[in-house]
Amino acid sequence: QYLPVITHDPGHAYEYVKSMDLESYDAIVIISGDGLIHEVWNGLSARPDAERALALPIGHIPAGSGNGLAKSVLESCGENYGILDAAFCIAKGGHQPIDLMCVRAGDKQQKVSFLSLSAATISDVDIESERLRCIGSARFTVWAIWRVLWPVRLRAELLYWPAEAPGQPSAEPPPLSAELEGQPPWTKVVDDFMVFWACNTEWAAWDSKPAPGACLSDGIWHLLLIRGKSASRTRLLRAFLALDKGEHVHVPGVEIVKCRAFRLIPISKSGHLALDGEKLPFGPVQVWPSRYRGHVLGGEPSNLSLP
Repeated sequence: QYLPVITHDPGHAYEYVKSMDLESYDAIVIISGDGLIHEVWNGLSARPDAERALALPIGHIPAGSGNGLAKSVLESCGENYGILDAAFCIAKGGHQPIDLMCVRAGDKQQKVSFLSLSAATISDVDIESERLRCIGSARFTVWAIWRVLWPVRLRAELLYWPAEAPGQPSAEPPPLSAELEGQPPWTKVVDDFMVFWACNTEWAAWDSKPAPGACLSDGIWHLLLIRGKSASRTRLLRAFLALDKGEHVHVPGVEIVKCRAFRLIPISKSGHLALDGEKLPFGPVQVWPSRYRGHVLGGEPSNLSLP
């Protein structure tokens, strides 16, 4: 048995799952892009019983422009990418955990992220290409060509907890005003970023693999950076052309920084930030491990009953 729910406007899915009866369902299957999944996980995390709600597995049948979650799950299961492949993977009944992150930005309520946070050229491609949504996923390619010719740079301060450092960030995310600099093992970088792309999954879209080797639940985010003197149009173009196979990591000037938490503080006066493909208020933003994990349909067959 299933209950179809057709969303009519932004926030509909958020409000629906925030008050849904968990006892009536074993899973949620979403036919959409990554934006609706972001909305659903944020609605589940806003419930008083968030830990139990987030144990409800999410299945993703790709129907958007990017579909990074569906691609990442299918790859982890050794399946090809496609609508029928995703449906088959979901029907097998297995599920696996996925890391969720707590995101603070501006004065707005804390958000949950499962996919990525981008700034500079990447967020510009994500947000500004919305005007070309009528051409589907090709909108990213068209706008990326434009931004290779006219790149976006963001002057910013980056603080991150290296993945290889001992210990873990505190269980409770600190406020954005809390001082992190000077407290080991926090590492500080101040530079002009042409590319800033923080990823939780190996694939950020069905044809973009910015974080080769990333796992869904290893507690690590991969920061793809092109910055400073290494930031040229030629290197940006070479990185873009190699993203589909993850070969951009071999382009000189491309950095992959693995971390467990980070804070990005823009020094530039304007720009875009995109969280799981959705626009964030421009300003300081912090990404921190959540106390809870999400679960996705796709993996070894197992019991789907809630704890």
